[in-house]
Parts: sequence; structure tokens; C-alpha cells
Amino acid sequence: MKILRLWLLAFLALAAGALAQQDISGTWAGKLAVAPGNELNIHFVLTRQADGSYGAVLTSPDSGAIKNVVANAVTFSADRLTITVDGLSGSFEGQLQNGSFAGRWRQEGTDFPMQLSRYTAPVLTQAAKDTLKGSWVGALTIPGGSLTIVARFETNAAGEFVAFMDSPDQGANGLPVTDVMLADGEVTFRIPRVQGEYSGTLEGERMVGTWKQGPQGLPLELKKGEYQPAMAALSLDGGAMVTLTGSWRGKVDSPRGPLTLIVRFETADGKPVAFIDSPDQGAAGIPVTEATFANGKLAFKVAVVRAEYTGDLAGRTITGQWTQQGPQGPITSPLTLTKD
Repeated sequence: MKILRLWLLAFLALAAGALAQQDISGTWAGKLAVAPGNELNIHFVLTRQADGSYGAVLTSPDSGAIKNVVANAVTFSADRLTITVDGLSGSFEGQLQNGSFAGRWRQEGTDFPMQLSRYTAPVLTQAAKDTLKGSWVGALTIPGGSLTIVARFETNAAGEFVAFMDSPDQGANGLPVTDVMLADGEVTFRIPRVQGEYSGTLEGERMVGTWKQGPQGLPLELKKGEYQPAMAALSLDGGAMVTLTGSWRGKVDSPRGPLTLIVRFETADGKPVAFIDSPDQGAAGIPVTEATFANGKLAFKVAVVRAEYTGDLAGRTITGQWTQQGPQGPITSPLTLTKD
């Protein structure tokens, strides 16, 4: 009887130990310092299986390359978690301490410290939503010029609070904004598609802060108000506009393959204007900043993308060359535009 009692006590002790190990299913968030001043947010979504083991999926709100990557092996024993992800040639190992996993991420011979904590989605108060609602406009100074930035906070048809960012000078509109937070006068939000984030201080109807898209930050002040596009009036007379008004379509070579470009000549407030659309890149309304047309020769510049075009008109076709400044110097491509 004594031996049976000892076995029973030992069994109960083991069972108690197993029950004591907490359920870690859910989303755990960590930051990976990939470069000085540049952190990548990583989410580990852990799922508990019927046999008590775990599976994991990795995703990053900052990187399109890390989306729902399935882990090959997950072990959790004695409060120690190990996750192996062959798809990223990496692994995580950490010890559960005070509700978080303190550990390291190893990838292709490189070792990074990483702490995982349970993810909690930002929650905005109704007062914060009311304060942010509307458009906020600013100019981001970049090498060679500036870019207009518009942050829009709205309520959609379902009554949900949503946010978007526009870069009208680049023809990029409706980029989804996530992780919006406003607390104690500090506002932060993220734009996963471009791996960007903004943090600033709310001062009345302006935000004074920093835009980060990589290791370095750029100052960006946003003021509440509707965006009013500044259209450049072009040096095109009435005869030129009779010929050019409308849409001209063609394909330009790029490192990613042929891209469709559409050049639109229009009249706004009685003045000639023109825009570039790049539907393959989801860009529309990029303003043409200079244009001339004489003796059948068209020339125009698009300052924001550091590009220019020259071509000769024959009937409904303009045959010419597109030149755009790249990181290593100018890139040229033939571009034939045909009127729609």
C-alpha cells in the first residue's frame, strides 16, 4: 500500500507539473534589430494542437517578404520555447520570464537578441478617433525636392475607424495605415506596404514628428486640412493642346519588365496641365512639371520621379525616349506613345 501511495503521489506531482505549464497559444510580438536604428516587427502566431504540442506561423507587419511563414518545428518544455523556420533559414530560442520570452533569433550564422511578449492591438478611445478624424497634410523633404504626404483618418461604411496615407506627387493613394495610437499627446501609426512609420506630438491641429522608412528618420509636420493639389500650368499654347489633349499610352522598360505609362493632357481652370499614370504600379496623377511642343516635337519633365521625355509626333503616335534618374545614374528606355 505504501509503494502504491508513493507511485500515486509521484504521478500526481508529474500531472501537476504538466498542468502548471501555461498555454502559450496566441500571438507573440518581438522586434528584430536588423541594422542600427532599424527594427523589424515580427509576430509569432502559436497554435496549440490536440496532443498538446504547438505549431507556429511567422509574419511581419513591416515586411512583405515575411507573411504567414510556417515553422517546421516548435517545442515548449520547462518554460523554454524553440521555433525552427526553414523557410527563413532561422530559429528562435527563449526562456519564459515574467510573461515574456527572453531569447535570441539566429539566421544564417547571425545572432540577434529578441524578446517576445503577448501582442496587444492598439485601442483608440472615441475621443482620440474624433481628434484624428480628417485629413492631415505635410511635405517630406527628400534629396532633390519634397513629397506631399496626406494622412487620412475616416469612418468606413461599416462604421469602422480606418486610416490611409496618400503620396499624391508619386500617384500613390489609399495606402492602408495600421497600429494607429494617440495617447498623452503622442501619435503613432504604421504603413506596412512601404515599411514606414510615423511618430509625433499632437499640438492642436498639427502633428510634429518623424517619418521613418529604414534606419534614418526625416522630420515631417502634418497640419489638419484638405489636400489641394498644386497643378503646374504648362507652356503649351492652344494649338498644342488641340493636338495633345487626351490620353497617350505606351510601355517603358524597367528592371521588373515592361511597365505601362499613360500621359494625360488636360485643361484645368483654363490652363494646360498634364499627368502621368502607371497602372502597373498603382500610381495615378503624377504631375508633369514642364512641357513644350513645337514643330511636332514633344518634351516634358516629371520632377517628382526625376524623369523626362522627348519624342516626335507622327499622326497619333509619338516616338521617343524616356530618361529617369536611378541610384546608379540615368536609365533610358524607348517609349512610343499612342493616343487612346
